[in-house]
Amino acid sequence: SSPVPPHDDGSDPGDPDTDTTDPAADQALTGTGLVSPLGRDGLRHALDLAVTEPVTALQAEFRLTPGELAPGSGSAWTDLPGAVVTVQQERGTLVYRFTTQPGTDVGPGHYTFVVRGTRPTDPVGQVRGAARPESWNASAFGIGDPRAVAALGGFGPLQPLSPQPQPQPLSSPSLSSQSLSPQSPAPTRR
Repeated sequence: SSPVPPHDDGSDPGDPDTDTTDPAADQALTGTGLVSPLGRDGLRHALDLAVTEPVTALQAEFRLTPGELAPGSGSAWTDLPGAVVTVQQERGTLVYRFTTQPGTDVGPGHYTFVVRGTRPTDPVGQVRGAARPESWNASAFGIGDPRAVAALGGFGPLQPLSPQPQPQPLSSPSLSSQSLSPQSPAPTRR
């Protein structure tokens, strides 16, 4: 057997401070955020979070522009079992947190987090500064490969209201252009 040639990438495999993993390749948590209208005055912010390995201490957080109504945890929900939702205001931003209880392990899968609220309003007569971008983040600790994992993103542009379907004329197979044309004249009475 021939000896293994030494590697020379600048790292020492025996040095615990050398990290040879590519942080961009860690896909334990990935997600997609979407904002869509709810009627005329409402908004729905949703996060579809993919968890690809068992994790613990999972937390998902939304940072949103406040609307007209006061925030409340009743306007937020998730399908993540046992998650607790809290909401608070930090420097003019509403922060919704979905947190698992200590010691709760979360298995691989897709989990949905949703906040329903009102659209932000522009103050009348005041010039409003640039709106802060609305964002989400998720964090946890890997169980099988112990490490902190995280993902973050934005909610993207507001999706337009879907147009109302236009009524289409009914067409009946029994009616044709021939059957609608005048028949022979009706007999006249004398």
